[in-house]
Amino acid sequence: MKNWTLVFYGLMMIWCCLFGPTSCIQASSNSTSLKPQLVQDNSWWEIDKNHVLMIHSCQINLDAQKEKDWPWHNQAAQITKIIIEPEVTAQKSLHEMFSYMPKLEEIEGLENLDTAEVTDLGGLFKDDTRLQTIDINSFDTKKVIDMTFMFDNCRAITRLNLANLTIPETSDTGGMFRNMTNLWQLTLGAQIVFTKDPLLPPAPGDDRRLPIGDNYNHTSRWQEVGTGQPENPQGKWRTAANIYKLYDPSVQRSSRTFV
Repeated sequence: MKNWTLVFYGLMMIWCCLFGPTSCIQASSNSTSLKPQLVQDNSWWEIDKNHVLMIHSCQINLDAQKEKDWPWHNQAAQITKIIIEPEVTAQKSLHEMFSYMPKLEEIEGLENLDTAEVTDLGGLFKDDTRLQTIDINSFDTKKVIDMTFMFDNCRAITRLNLANLTIPETSDTGGMFRNMTNLWQLTLGAQIVFTKDPLLPPAPGDDRRLPIGDNYNHTSRWQEVGTGQPENPQGKWRTAANIYKLYDPSVQRSSRTFV
C-alpha cells in the first residue's frame, strides 16, 4: 500500500512540474496583457448608482451594427451622464454607441476617444433628446464612411460647432442633422463634405427669442454670420437646402457659421 502511495505522489509531482509552471505563465500573461478588448470582458465600463456610465481605458474593437450590440443597452434608458476616461481607443464601428438614451444630458471626455481607425459613426447620438452639448472637434474621422443620422433627434442641442471636423468625400452624411428642431447656431468647417442630404431642419421661425442678444427668430431661413456676430449676423440668407449645396463635393468650401 505504501508503494502505491509513493507512486501516486511521485506522479503528482511530475504533473506539477510539467503543467503547473505553464498554468502560472498563462495566468501571468493574461494579467499583464494590454488594454482590455471589448469582445473579451466588461471590465472596461461600469454604471454607478447615479446612472453615470464610465468608460475606462481600453481598446474597443466591436463591429457594432445597432444600439443593442453595446453591453449597456439594457440600462441605456436610465443613463444620465457619460464619462470617458483617457486612453480609450476605438476601431471599426461605434454605430449607435451612445444612442437611445432619453435621460442623457452630458458627455464628458469625448476628447479622450481616439477614433483614428473608426469607419462607422452612424447614429452615434441618435435619440438623445436631453443631451444639450456635443463637441466632437477632436475626432479623427478621415476613415469614417458612415455618419448617417449621427445627431438625429437631438432636440435639446441649440448650438453645434463642427469647425474642426473632417467629413471625407467617402462618408455617407444622409440624415445627419435630422430632427434637430431647436438648433439655432451651426458652424461648419472647410473640411466638411455633404455627400448626401444631412436633412438640416429649417431655422425654428416661430418668433422665439434667441439665447443671446435681443434677437427673435422670425423666419425659417438661416443667415450666415459673415462679418458680424451670432447675435448680429451680417451674411447672406440661406435655406437648409442652400447650406447643403455649399458643402457639396464639387464646390470650394469654407468655414461658416449660420444662425
